[in-house]
Amino acid sequence: MKKFIPVILIIGFGLAIAQSKKLQPYVAALQEKGDEPINFVLEKLDKYDLILFDDALHTAVEPFEFYQKLIKNCDFRKKAKVIFLEVVAMNQQPALDAYFASEVHNPALLFPAFQNDFSGTGWTYQTYFDLLETVWQTNRTLPPDERYTVIAVNAPVFWKEIHTPEDLALFRQSLAGNDYTMYKNILSHLDNFKSGKKGIFLTNTRHAYKCIKNSDGDIYWNCGTFFHEF
Repeated sequence: MKKFIPVILIIGFGLAIAQSKKLQPYVAALQEKGDEPINFVLEKLDKYDLILFDDALHTAVEPFEFYQKLIKNCDFRKKAKVIFLEVVAMNQQPALDAYFASEVHNPALLFPAFQNDFSGTGWTYQTYFDLLETVWQTNRTLPPDERYTVIAVNAPVFWKEIHTPEDLALFRQSLAGNDYTMYKNILSHLDNFKSGKKGIFLTNTRHAYKCIKNSDGDIYWNCGTFFHEF
């Protein structure tokens, strides 16, 4: 089984693309040989254990509307039950668990997960709240062993431990390895691609690309590159 494949979402931008004459040959090829997005994902899950989704911007609505359609799809659910989140620090997993364990929909349970981000200002992503509500609603209709599991994989954040500028500087220094942290966390949850367990990783471009090099030929190491190289 091959390990992973990155997918760049361009859903919703078809009109703008079609208006560019230079891109017309590519549009024509997609119209002739392309497949419906969900069918494309299902096909790739037959070959790969992990799909990295690049939404470009976490506030972009179209990718998250697609994610919600994917979550509701029965065929997708049979193939992949683990959803990895880049935007949530791994030590905020209890907030995600509490939200999905609640019998009553309560988005306030998610607040710590999005307040305790590495920026210190919080992530105001309605797109993610809508997505997670779709996962919660879908899980309510399923027996426990068939439900989605949502896993936070980014580097841990400990704002209670940060009191001085020096503390903050050390914390920011620790973030230099967060792409490797995410790579290892995902790899661990998928049993190093040995068990056949499958999942998707929701992220954006700076974590999803693979093997981009600078002018000196040195690789910019990010999560997608770690998966590609190792």
